[in-house]
Amino acid sequence: MKVNASEWAMIILVVLVLWQVRAWHERTDPRPVAQTTASAAPRTAVHSTTPNPNRRDLGDSAELIRAVSETYDVPSGIIYGIWMKESNGLRSGFGTGAGWYPAPELVARGGRCLREYNAERCERWWRGLQAVCSQVRNGRPICDANEVRTSYAYAMGPMQVLPSVILDVRADGTTSWTANAADFDRDGTVDPHSLPDAMAIAALDVRHRFERAPATANGYDAWITAANGYYGSQTAGYYEGTTAGRRGIQDYWRQWCEMPGNCRNGSAIASR
Repeated sequence: MKVNASEWAMIILVVLVLWQVRAWHERTDPRPVAQTTASAAPRTAVHSTTPNPNRRDLGDSAELIRAVSETYDVPSGIIYGIWMKESNGLRSGFGTGAGWYPAPELVARGGRCLREYNAERCERWWRGLQAVCSQVRNGRPICDANEVRTSYAYAMGPMQVLPSVILDVRADGTTSWTANAADFDRDGTVDPHSLPDAMAIAALDVRHRFERAPATANGYDAWITAANGYYGSQTAGYYEGTTAGRRGIQDYWRQWCEMPGNCRNGSAIASR
């Protein structure tokens, strides 16, 4: 069958259109992109939805909490509570007090991480931290893995985000973002030291834990389980507080809801 000039032109046009569509899809596809080494973070950050749908001022802490809550459908009081529990509400200056360690020391001989966990886990967290820090903003890595200070489990920033919460590091050295990774301030990086990103990461983690709660659990109990899960296995007093006077997420949730305009249903849910 012969193809005339106009038919050839149509075929070429269709091929070009399909090529452009594929190129556009590759540029906008939010799925994690695997890397060949653990020293480099994945190129594409994960966004589960459009951040800050109501265009709130992310420079204002209360507005930021509301924006994250609205984006991921997580109670704003839980986000506030985790922030207060993990860094006492700091926007910056975290990592300078007691309980924070130079990251390389944690996997050195006798390091605190190695004393608390097995070597494989600590090494994976260390490689994850290096990958996170390798992201580039304005031509420079977002942090220096050899200088940044973390908890003994490599938790970073104002929400104490674990590397494993946002990044999968495989045995072969490849990495990919998890479903909790978020670039809420839209600067092209997933940065646990950025309060908008850190709060969004925490909210996503809690949201996913809430969705995995048993179907028999009522909403309030499911949120408690999700909030405790953010802290890990040592949950005693994290949500409820302690008899020694250490406040829990519940207390901060109630405090948040007592501020005018913060909770649609008042402080009832936090007071149960």
